[in-house]
Amino acid sequence: ANGGAMGRMRGEVEGMVGMLDLGRLSRRYLGDVVEGSGLVSAERYREIFEGAIERYDLEFDVERKFGSQGIGSVQWLYLDHVAVHGEGAARRLACADSYLGRVLIFNVESGECVCDVGSSEGPGKLRGPIGVAYNGRGQLYVSEWDHHQIFVYDGDGAFVRKFGSFGSGNGQFCCPQGLAFTAG
Repeated sequence: ANGGAMGRMRGEVEGMVGMLDLGRLSRRYLGDVVEGSGLVSAERYREIFEGAIERYDLEFDVERKFGSQGIGSVQWLYLDHVAVHGEGAARRLACADSYLGRVLIFNVESGECVCDVGSSEGPGKLRGPIGVAYNGRGQLYVSEWDHHQIFVYDGDGAFVRKFGSFGSGNGQFCCPQGLAFTAG
């Protein structure tokens, strides 16, 4: 009896996946986001880029792993969003863990945890971080679900400021989630 419903749902999902046509993404986007992330090797990026127009069943190989699941100092329970910033040895990967109320920042080259943001007591303490994004100066912005605010940390993970409050007016948020900055 459920075969028809499951078949329709699978067809709808396949249709949505088919809309994600890498061949239609701009070369600039692919270069800035995929190649610029440092999470895919240059060789693998070229393979993806060259095959983007003809292939729709791309498979990605794991290049690096960061941390592990658990509750230890460099572990995570549930990652919501990630953000990448910097170049070379200074490239960082920020991972928001809403369950443990912190953001782990890893060095992309070494895989080492550089710092743990938001777990210390004080004005920068996080309860429900969801979204993370770096601005052009390397400051980390974190959307805080429970506080209904945006928290800002410097490149070393030190708390700088927070802004916003609960509501629907200017400068107010209701459970903020994703964050993004535009280039330029």
